[in-house]
Amino acid sequence: MRSAAICTRIGRLLLLLVVFALAVAFPMAMSHSQPTTVNTWGKLFRSPFPGWWTGAAPTDIITTSDGGYVATVVWNKYEGGNRHSGIIKFDGNGNLVWNRLFGGDGEAQPFRNITLQGVIQNRDGGYTAVGYLSEDTSAGRSLHVLVIRLNADGSVRWQRVYERVRDSVVGDAFSGLDGQRVYERSDGHLIVTGRLEVGQASPCAGHWENGLALHLDPSGQLLNHYLFGGTGLFAGDQRTYYTNGGEYLLITSAWTGTEYTANLQKYSANGELIWSHFYGSKIDTKYAFVAEVSDGYLVVAERSDKRDSVLFKINSSGNVVWQRALSVYGGSSRSIPVFLAVDSDGGALALFSNGFSTLERTLVKTDADGRLRWARNYKSANVTVMRPAPGGGYIAGAAGYETLFARLDEQGMLEHACTALPQEPANITEASLDPLSIREGPQRHACSNTVAGGTWRARDVDVRFDASFQQSGVCAPTNSVYLPFIRR
Repeated sequence: MRSAAICTRIGRLLLLLVVFALAVAFPMAMSHSQPTTVNTWGKLFRSPFPGWWTGAAPTDIITTSDGGYVATVVWNKYEGGNRHSGIIKFDGNGNLVWNRLFGGDGEAQPFRNITLQGVIQNRDGGYTAVGYLSEDTSAGRSLHVLVIRLNADGSVRWQRVYERVRDSVVGDAFSGLDGQRVYERSDGHLIVTGRLEVGQASPCAGHWENGLALHLDPSGQLLNHYLFGGTGLFAGDQRTYYTNGGEYLLITSAWTGTEYTANLQKYSANGELIWSHFYGSKIDTKYAFVAEVSDGYLVVAERSDKRDSVLFKINSSGNVVWQRALSVYGGSSRSIPVFLAVDSDGGALALFSNGFSTLERTLVKTDADGRLRWARNYKSANVTVMRPAPGGGYIAGAAGYETLFARLDEQGMLEHACTALPQEPANITEASLDPLSIREGPQRHACSNTVAGGTWRARDVDVRFDASFQQSGVCAPTNSVYLPFIRR
């Protein structure tokens, strides 16, 4: 009898465990099987320049305080190689609210190639966009940082370029400045980050690229500037970021003495070097991006000796927390990162390009520990930006003769058919990856201080362009022409 009672108790206990397991597993299963609650849509916008063989590539997109979106877009004009840019506001359903166009033909004014690369919404409800333009002068062509400040209704408050004046230090072949990102501090001041290129005629030509930060007051007055890097080891393509702690992070390739690999450098608010580290072996930062999370930074970059990419997390001291090697296209093609964002759960949203096809993109979603959650492949869709959207899901922009903006669900899908965004699950595998070695990286070179000196100035400009961006329909016709990706 006693043994029977014990068996009965064990049976009841097992039954309770089974019920508990089902109670836990059922909601989880339902969360994956339930249909999305996101209202997905895909909207097309037509170029304002129908006489040109031209395409528009979204370079950034943000969510606005009213539940809508603002994007920066660049148009390539293939006749003469000129570029124009636009800032576009649309509501939460993708309907156009307003747009502003900016351009220059180099004839009526000396400015060309207006290229906006980033946008933010300011605390007062307005917007600030950043990029660069080229100016033709008697001394040659130079690039200047361009900052455009808009009011909440899209009207222009001010437009200004920032430049380092040519002299014997930067040389006659001085290439100039490139504005990449803009940030707003709690006091309303702006931080613009990018890079500075020094011409080959400069005595600092061996240290030819530097990370750049400009400190502006709310009216756009230049208060200070900083240059980072300039060690003589860089292979170019730096990207500079401003952190939530008021520090700067620079990512670039650098020569270790035997190979080029990833180098990250962190600087204080006053531009003093905090640390500089090499990471791994043959990690190519030509296509590399950094995104800040609450307790560190996510980094994605291509491995130059493999056909895959590495995604890893570092803490504020630069130590590796976790790492993944992602074979996005099964080793049949290069896995080239084109964009990186942080999802609402702290995981990564990494967008990759097929090295054999500029018109194929793959979105990889991880959790906060870097574990793969799902992946989505977009065939023949030149997706250039992707960010989490309010209420779940994502907002994406794709380049083409007609530019696509799409609101996607929590799995990166557009519910209804869209020929501009063919979608299918992607088969992503983790490749082998030895633990990323961390070595002391290069220190700041005196040439950075030399180049940082000289004369810096800001000038008011007017590069508004009298044209209008038109909403043309829902999704894309099958004969749309898609153009190469414009790298950020």
